Amino acid sequence: QGMLTIRQARAGNAYIQAQKGVLFDQRLQVLDAIYAHIPQNTPFTISVFGTPYGVRTTWAYYFSYYASRHTVYTPQWYGYAVNGFIGDEILPRVDAPAPVHVAVYEPEFSIPPQYKEEFAAYQDEHTVLIETFELNNHRIEIRKPK
Repeated sequence: QGMLTIRQARAGNAYIQAQKGVLFDQRLQVLDAIYAHIPQNTPFTISVFGTPYGVRTTWAYYFSYYASRHTVYTPQWYGYAVNGFIGDEILPRVDAPAPVHVAVYEPEFSIPPQYKEEFAAYQDEHTVLIETFELNNHRIEIRKPK
């Protein structure tokens, strides 16, 4: 069964997709960079364009793990979210961006381009870009509400 999943992933037919820059230590480096751009003890929101799109489980785990080892604020989720998955309560969805908002674009994955365009348009509609940088094939945007 494992080989079937690997074959499906290589063919682009699997729900789980391998991405560049998503090893655990690389994601922790992304969190290090995010927190380095946010004043200490400042509440913030996060939006992630990633796979699976709108599911908070993976990022909830990363932020929970990171917060258990550092004295940092765990963000709330702003934007599109699919409910009913593990981690929803760790990154609760809110209706407005915090004074500091972070948008993360994961490394490329197979999804119709209109979803990325919609994600970017939503970010631009509700927030203003302050700074952008790339790390481990992730694009990170520091934003503020309009």
